[in-house]
Amino acid sequence: MKTILFSEHFVPGEFPVMVERMPYSGLSAGEAHSHEFSELTLITKGKCLHRCDGKSAGVGPEDVLLVHPGSVHCFEHAEKVEAISLLYDAEVPYAPLASSGFPLMREFYPERGAPKRNEAQPIGKFPECDFAMMMGMLLRLRYEVRHKRLGHKLLVPALFTEIVTYFARGYSTHIEVNAHWRLRKAIVYMNSHYREKISIARLCRIAGMSERSLFRQFHESIMMGPYEYLIRIRTLHAMELLRDKRLSIAEIALRCGFCDSNHLCKVFKQEFGRTPKYFRNTDGE
Repeated sequence: MKTILFSEHFVPGEFPVMVERMPYSGLSAGEAHSHEFSELTLITKGKCLHRCDGKSAGVGPEDVLLVHPGSVHCFEHAEKVEAISLLYDAEVPYAPLASSGFPLMREFYPERGAPKRNEAQPIGKFPECDFAMMMGMLLRLRYEVRHKRLGHKLLVPALFTEIVTYFARGYSTHIEVNAHWRLRKAIVYMNSHYREKISIARLCRIAGMSERSLFRQFHESIMMGPYEYLIRIRTLHAMELLRDKRLSIAEIALRCGFCDSNHLCKVFKQEFGRTPKYFRNTDGE
C-alpha cells in the first residue's frame, strides 16, 4: 500500500492546500493508498466503486467524497472517471472557515480527538449546473499555488475559503428552498445556453422572479450578478477548450459566446490576469 506524503503536494511555509486531478501521478489505477493530508474529491464524469477502510460504495457525477489521513481507500473500475481533488491540512483549521458555523465544518475540520470520517459513501452532492463555476475556482487555486504570482499568499487562502464555502452551502440545510430551486432553473438554463444571447428578462421568466428578486438571489447565492455569472461560465468553458491546441483562439471565442477573440482576450485577462495565449502555453498548470 502506498502512502502519499504531505511533502509530495505541499511546500513548507506556504498555505497548506493543493488541487490535483485524479489519479495522482505515480499512483496506478485502483491502487489502495492513504495520505498524510485530507482530500475532498468532486466526481465530474463517469462511475466507479469507492472503497474506504473495508467499506465500499458506488459513486458518480456530482458526488463529493471526503477522506482524512489514516484511511485506506481506492477507486476501482475508474478508467473512464474524471475527478478533481482539493487537498488540505485538517490538522490546522483555517479560522475563518472553522468558526463559520457551517454544518460541513464538523466533517471538514474534525475536532481534535474526535473520530474522523472513514466512509466510502459520498458526503454529499454538488449540482451539475454549478460544475463550471466550481471547476474554474479549483483550477484558479491550482494555478496560483503552482505559479506563486505576486500576491498569491493573500489570494490562495481567499480562493480556498470561497471554494469550501460553496461546498458548505450545498451541504447545509439552511437554504431558502423555493427561491433556491427557482434560481437553479435559471442557472441550469445559463449553463446550457451560454453560447447564446441571454437577456435578464428571459432569466426572470424562467425563474419566475422579478428583476430585483433575481439579482438579489444571485448575489445571495453565488455572490455575483447574473451577467457576471454568464461571463464566468463562458470564460471557464474557454479555459477548458484552450487545452485543445487544435482550436484557434477565435474559434474558441465563438464557441463560448464571445463576440470575437478580442472580447475573449479582454475578459480572460480581467478574470485570470493572463491572456488566453499565455494560459494555453502554460497549459493552465
